[in-house]
Amino acid sequence: MAVKTKSPRFPAILLITIIFIGGFIGGHAYSLLMSSVTISSSGQIGQTGNDVYAASGYPNDIQAAVNSISLSGGTVHIPAGTFNWNHQSVNIPGGVNIMGASPAGCNGHEANWTSYTATTILHNSAPPFYEMFNIDGSNGKPVRISGIQFECDPLTGGDDGVNGVAILVEACINYRIDHCTFINFPQMAVYVGSSNSVTSRGVIDHCVVDNPYKLSGSGWLWGYGFYAGNDFFKIEDWDSDITHFAGRYDNMPYGTTVMVVEDCHFSRCRHATDGITGAWGIIRFNLVDNSIPPYGDIDSHGSASWVSARGFEVYNNTMIQTPADDDSYGNGDIAVRLRDGSGLIYNNTFIVSPSNTGRAYFIYLDDDDDYYGNYPITKVSQTYIWSNTYTGSSFLNNRGGYTQNVDYFLRAPTQAQDGFTYAPYTYPHPLTLQS
Repeated sequence: MAVKTKSPRFPAILLITIIFIGGFIGGHAYSLLMSSVTISSSGQIGQTGNDVYAASGYPNDIQAAVNSISLSGGTVHIPAGTFNWNHQSVNIPGGVNIMGASPAGCNGHEANWTSYTATTILHNSAPPFYEMFNIDGSNGKPVRISGIQFECDPLTGGDDGVNGVAILVEACINYRIDHCTFINFPQMAVYVGSSNSVTSRGVIDHCVVDNPYKLSGSGWLWGYGFYAGNDFFKIEDWDSDITHFAGRYDNMPYGTTVMVVEDCHFSRCRHATDGITGAWGIIRFNLVDNSIPPYGDIDSHGSASWVSARGFEVYNNTMIQTPADDDSYGNGDIAVRLRDGSGLIYNNTFIVSPSNTGRAYFIYLDDDDDYYGNYPITKVSQTYIWSNTYTGSSFLNNRGGYTQNVDYFLRAPTQAQDGFTYAPYTYPHPLTLQS
C-alpha cells in the first residue's frame, strides 16, 4: 500500500498492493499568540503579529496565511464553515500551528467519549486524494493541528490507484494533532514519517476516526487510523534491546519514529493504529469499535519491501467488536496484532459480543519475516503481556510459533527475571498540557 504525495521530498513507503505548540485546557479555550492578523477576502494579508486569521478554509487562503508567518512562526486560525477541496495540499513548516474555530474530535476516556460537533470542516471532494496538510518540521520546530474535521467523499469501486491521507507529517519533533475528526479517508487519517535528519516524535490525542464508507458495499479494505514509519530506517539500525524503547519516548535510538496515541476514538478502521520501518507506538486510553475487516485493531508489522516496526506499548485501551460486522471477510476479530518486533501489552479490555471464541483473539502473535524471509532479526521477541481482560474471544493465537518465556511472557518484566523494570511514559503526554 502506498502513501502517494505530490512532494518529492518524501518518498512513498507503502506499496499499493498491501499495506505548537499551543494548549487545549479546561474551558476548551485555545491559547493565542501575541497579536492578530487579518486576511481580507481578496487574499491580501495585513499582519500585526503572530496570529493569522485565514479568509476561509479553502486551501489557497490557508496557504497564504501559513506563508505569511512561515519564518516568524505563529498560529493560523480557520473560520467555521464547510469548505470543499479538490485534491489540493497545504504545506506547513515547523513553527506554524493550524487551529479550527472550535474543538472537533472527542473528550476522551476521562469524559465518557463525549464528541464535539465540528464547526470547521475541510471536505476533499475529488480523487486522487493527496494529503490535505503536509507538515515539514525539518527546521526543528514543533507543529500543532487542532479543532478541524477532515472529510473525504465516500468511495465506490476497488482499491487500486486511489489514495487519501488527511495529514502527512514528513519530519517533526514535538508534533501534536488533537481534537480533530477524520471521516471517510480511504488510505489513512494521519501518517507520521521521519527524514534523514529529523526523527519525528509527538502525540495524537482526543481525535475521532470513522470510515462509514466501508459499509457502502464498495469492498474497500483500507481506512487506517494513524500510521508511523521512517523511509530512512535500515535493517542495520535495528536495536534488539527493548529497554532502549519501553517508556523512553525522548531517549529512543536514533531513527525511531515515535507516535503516541491517547484518548482517541476509532470506528470502522482496518487498523486503528499501525507502524512499520522501525517505528514505536505508544497506544493508550483509546476506544476502538467495529473494525472492518478484523485484521487487528492495534497492529504492528513488516513486509517483503520494508523493515518492520520496532514495536509498541499498548495499554488501557477498550476494544469492542461485533462479529456479524466482519464475518464476510473470513476472520474473527483481533484486538492486538504483533507481527514483528517487541511489545508491552497490558490493562486492555476486549469485548466481542455475541461471543466469537475460537475465531476472535485478544492477542495475535504473527511472523511477517517468516512470510517474507528478509529480516530474521525482527521476529517477535521481548514481548510482555499481562493484566488484560477479554470477553467473547480466545486469548492467544500464536501463529508465529513463538516460545513462551523465551520470545514472549505472560507477565510484566521484572528486575530479577529480565534485568529491567518498566514504567510507562508520563500520562497525559506533556504536549497536551502546554499553553
